[in-house]
Amino acid sequence: MKTWKKVLGMVTGAAVLLAGYSFFWEPYHLKVTRQTVELAGVTPFRVVFFSDTHFGRWYDTKQAEKLAKAITEQQPDVVIFGGDLIDQYWRDGAEMDLSEIAEALATIQSTYGCYAIWGNHDHGGGAVRVYEQLMGEAGFTVLKNEVVAPEDAPFQLIGLDDALLGEMELPAWEPMEGRATLLLGHEPDDTALFLTDGMDLALSGHSHGGQVSLPFLTDKIMPKGAWAYSKGWYDIGGNRLFVSSGVGMTVLPLRFASGSEICVFEMGEGVTKDD
Repeated sequence: MKTWKKVLGMVTGAAVLLAGYSFFWEPYHLKVTRQTVELAGVTPFRVVFFSDTHFGRWYDTKQAEKLAKAITEQQPDVVIFGGDLIDQYWRDGAEMDLSEIAEALATIQSTYGCYAIWGNHDHGGGAVRVYEQLMGEAGFTVLKNEVVAPEDAPFQLIGLDDALLGEMELPAWEPMEGRATLLLGHEPDDTALFLTDGMDLALSGHSHGGQVSLPFLTDKIMPKGAWAYSKGWYDIGGNRLFVSSGVGMTVLPLRFASGSEICVFEMGEGVTKDD
């Protein structure tokens, strides 16, 4: 009997520790992941990509200042936001100080500016009324089926609208000599349909990497639009797609084995990964 009580106590203790880790540590421990993409003939540049902040009930707007500081510390040449700024605007909008988000994100510094695309949460729940204006106040240019090539930059961006609640269409584009081409789309499964030769990298979010990463369970809870591609690197017909696990949380206020991240990409000729 004593042995069983001891085992039960150990199991209970482990469960408490795991719960504390999943609810209070991993969701707010923002990590920086680093990747390299070798591109011949392209002047090296640094991209910082972040997605799915889901500000609201479980990811307080005060976290925006911490996030903006972490992004600027990477000394980016361009900053890209992959959509889903607010978790549920219909539920949390009235209780949030949206100016806190704008003011914090406006402190981000980058060589060639900051850009954003639409996510399903940016269209839904009434957020469509505030998203583009809020991001504009934060210094971000929001792309909706548009191409932008900043002056003198070694890249061009193709920003797609959201696939679930928007109207995702590939705008007219063509490769540019000496410039990388980045395709940006919120849902990875749909973004992959537009990934083609001449595009050097596609970036997506939406999946949260499952948010809770457990064998057999994670695949069953993936949202529509992230059933085929959920986290990390994918080769699609010789073309590259990267899916970020994102920053914030939705549905449940926890993360497990799929941490909050911002992604740094060193791109260009002769790039090397930072230590």
